[in-house]
Amino acid sequence: MDRNPEPVAAHDAGAGGKPARGAPGMEQPQLRMVDVAGLPLAAFEWRAERRGHGPSIVLVHATGFHARCWDRIVRLLPGVHVLAIELRGHGRSGSRALTHWRELGADLASAGRQLGVRDALWVGHSAGGHVATVAVAAEPSLCARLILIDPVIFAPEAYARGWNPMAPPPGQRHPVARRRSDFASADEMVEVLRARPPYSQFDAATLRDYCAYGLKAGVEGGGLELCCAPSFEAGVYETGASNVDIYAAVGAIRVPVTVVRAKEPTAPEHYRDFAYSPTWPGLAGVFAAGRDLPLPDLGHMIPMLAPERTATLIGAEASALAAART
Repeated sequence: MDRNPEPVAAHDAGAGGKPARGAPGMEQPQLRMVDVAGLPLAAFEWRAERRGHGPSIVLVHATGFHARCWDRIVRLLPGVHVLAIELRGHGRSGSRALTHWRELGADLASAGRQLGVRDALWVGHSAGGHVATVAVAAEPSLCARLILIDPVIFAPEAYARGWNPMAPPPGQRHPVARRRSDFASADEMVEVLRARPPYSQFDAATLRDYCAYGLKAGVEGGGLELCCAPSFEAGVYETGASNVDIYAAVGAIRVPVTVVRAKEPTAPEHYRDFAYSPTWPGLAGVFAAGRDLPLPDLGHMIPMLAPERTATLIGAEASALAAART
């Protein structure tokens, strides 16, 4: 069933291209909605007037998060046209049952086309890096440069064996299915999460944005609940090794790609620990023009842990893309 969630009224995302509401005086994006085979997908557009004045940047979030988690980073990239797209089942996008990660990539490619994206710098974090890879391989005109921030792309043999290191034991659901979903307010959500890893290590403003824009009115009324339902989030993890063709997509991409990697795991259980990277260390070498950038001092949630470093990297890649066009 498709569903388009309503955001929390106090932090309204806007509608019909109107600016989103936020803190007074803060720059706000516009919400744009596209239809992908009957599924509404949301994108937040920053500085639409700058489209065509230098490279556009397209941002794709991680599992369980949403487009407004990039706000802190976008504000560190002034004067740049940015689109942050929300995957199905996340944020203000509609929800539809997920059986395969290729579906997320196809959604993303369609959204990019409808949003008029061309020759942009794409940035995908975690699962967002995996599905951005699928989208860019399917629609090469969308992308001229790609940054994958700790993408969920395992070693080739994992897909060959059907091994999903994020999956729960057979017959069980992923533990995230049991996470708390309802909160009285965004303030309560911040207070609850700020004491729990990995959220306890997040940049304070990013944690606030995650909570403020990650809740919607509860179906029963009188409360708030996560825009990304825990059951849907669990399903994303449970299908994490479904795309056995991911390395065909990797091989099809000819543009420069930077693969950013967090601390490497040293045990199988580390793949379920956000302190470690799920990315195969050899991934950059499989791309035609790949660059490996290990950041062993950081955990998997790189954009939330180090927004300034992330923005610096994105800005440098955007500058390199602009220079290549002159």
